[in-house]
Amino acid sequence: MSTHYQMVKDYCLDGKKLFEKITYPDSIHHCFLVLEDGSYLLSVNNQETVYGKSYLLHDGKLEILCHENEKCKI
Repeated sequence: MSTHYQMVKDYCLDGKKLFEKITYPDSIHHCFLVLEDGSYLLSVNNQETVYGKSYLLHDGKLEILCHENEKCKI
């Protein structure tokens, strides 16, 4: 996802909540990186690092990956 989470978490698409009714079910057997504003992903030599508050959405669950002002390798 390229749009930051807090900007779109309450959006609706075709009358359905974007995250709860569309994205969460799409995450079954898939993993999405969810970024808050100010967070970013940096890839150097095939090593990815997330900077700032971020989540992993997988199998219908949203779990914190990295807190604000932290960095996490994925």
